[in-house]
Amino acid sequence: MEKRKTIGVLIGNIHTDHPQRIIEGLYQEYSKKAEVDVHIFMGSESAAFFKGNASKSADYDYQYLCLYDYSFFDQLDASIISIGSMSTLQKIPNKKNYIKKYEYVPSIILEDTIIPLKGSFIISNNYVGMYQNVTHLIEEHGYQNIVFLCGPRGNKDSDERFSAYKDCMVAHQLKVTPKMFEYGDYSEYVDEQVERLFERNKNIDAIVSANDEMTVAVYRVCEKKKLVVGRDIAVTGFDNMDVATFLRPPLTTIRQRSFYIGMSAARSTMDLLAGKDLDPQRISVEFISRNSCGCSLEREAAKEDEETSITNVADEMRKVLHRSMMGPFLIRELFQIAEDENLFFHEIAFVLSEMGARSSYLYLLPETIVNKDMDSWKLPDELHLAVRQEGKNIYSFDPSVAPIIKQNDGLFQMNEDDAQHIFFTYLLFDGPRQYGILSVEITPDELSFFYLMSLQIGTALHYLEMVKEQIESQEKLQE
Repeated sequence: MEKRKTIGVLIGNIHTDHPQRIIEGLYQEYSKKAEVDVHIFMGSESAAFFKGNASKSADYDYQYLCLYDYSFFDQLDASIISIGSMSTLQKIPNKKNYIKKYEYVPSIILEDTIIPLKGSFIISNNYVGMYQNVTHLIEEHGYQNIVFLCGPRGNKDSDERFSAYKDCMVAHQLKVTPKMFEYGDYSEYVDEQVERLFERNKNIDAIVSANDEMTVAVYRVCEKKKLVVGRDIAVTGFDNMDVATFLRPPLTTIRQRSFYIGMSAARSTMDLLAGKDLDPQRISVEFISRNSCGCSLEREAAKEDEETSITNVADEMRKVLHRSMMGPFLIRELFQIAEDENLFFHEIAFVLSEMGARSSYLYLLPETIVNKDMDSWKLPDELHLAVRQEGKNIYSFDPSVAPIIKQNDGLFQMNEDDAQHIFFTYLLFDGPRQYGILSVEITPDELSFFYLMSLQIGTALHYLEMVKEQIESQEKLQE
């Protein structure tokens, strides 16, 4: 029987809406393609959450750039590289050169206009959407003192949106000076940048943000300054994520079709596997006017939808609260049984199974890598399978007989069924110490929860390492 094709997806910033919706689109489309397996390598960026609460030394997000290299252990036939989400906060000096190392297979590049060796790119029509947004503020509302909150420097989506803002202002004979824009990081924790915009610009009419998430900080600063959004000042975003409808007043924004980007990327990889040549794709966007820009669009029906949404959110929050308790319970259990390594890994697999993982693989490095920066990073030659879970069946392996996977051997090769598999892969680390990877077969709505679980497992692996060192020290003392 012909070997099933394998597609790798490299994507980052998975704690935010846009990448999550891309993944949902990918998952829905690939689920219809029984002839392919999919391995999604998911990075994240947590440093933004600790602004003001942790020092720079606590920022270990650079570790996630290592995760994508673990795809070399697989036998990929095509790949999707979401370079925009992979480099939101992480510095990749030359994205084109960075992508080259993954071009050994045909590739689809997302959120940039880089054309790979074989393949193409997919990006939203950022310029058109933002130009329409700024035009609305100027022509419909008469605003003139409009400032801009950029995304990260070098981010293609943000750069195109910023260009549209500047061009639209110039087209309407309005000046743009350096004091009228600030660079953020796409997170909601950009209060300092918003404050600087207010300090440097008097009597601001409107603040245009390169994405929706940063508008949370804009609303927060406006409230602090006793400014009512939609009345005293206009605020607009880009993406039309969930936060846009939950903000009060609801946010005027541009709908980015993230779900469709994911679907389109999945279809494009299937075309690549079929040997087709692809043209670059610009995905259309839609301007959505709500109250935050000064428009009055409230309807009774909207209030009913709002009540329904609030009920759904409350239900989801209860589920999240229940599941979030599993992390502390798991790590407490693992600490108690750390002296029995086989039982330790068996317990991890058991909890993953109980929490809904159809199957899971936990691979360990031969030795812990202390990775203090990306300059010293080197992908190890092999991985050791510590535990494998298939439904309720759990197979843990003593380190002396653990199956060894070398680069390009292929992950998950122990699957004996003929079913399609879509795996989500997380990096296991604790601070600078890197331990391996965890791959779980789940659905996209569970990826955030299992991301938190992977962080807990990384901490537990660090504790296991210390226990083993302590046991070895005791044995030496006894000798």
